[in-house]
Amino acid sequence: PFRDEGEWELGKFMVENLTQTQMIKFLKLKWVNIQVTSLTLTKPSFTMKDQLLDWMDSLPCFAQWKVSKMEFSGYKTTYPIELIWCDALEVVKQLFSDPIFTNHMTYTP
Repeated sequence: PFRDEGEWELGKFMVENLTQTQMIKFLKLKWVNIQVTSLTLTKPSFTMKDQLLDWMDSLPCFAQWKVSKMEFSGYKTTYPIELIWCDALEVVKQLFSDPIFTNHMTYTP
């Protein structure tokens, strides 16, 4: 739903850092509602906080990344060893349930 990566970053920042009241106030600012042609900036394509929140809710949820601290007896490290991983079964379930990939999957026994 977002026009480009910059708009996605703005929307993500707003959802993570602003209350809904602050989002409404931000989206009503004159600066947001004018097109600055000399800098080739355009206003966000979402104009209301409800629209932004709906867009964020419509994005697919991905499998969570997990962190496991690893220790080995007889081996001392300066910094802790961390294994960052994702459950492969969760990733496969997410991919198969995503309608975007419906017409792009083939099954071969």
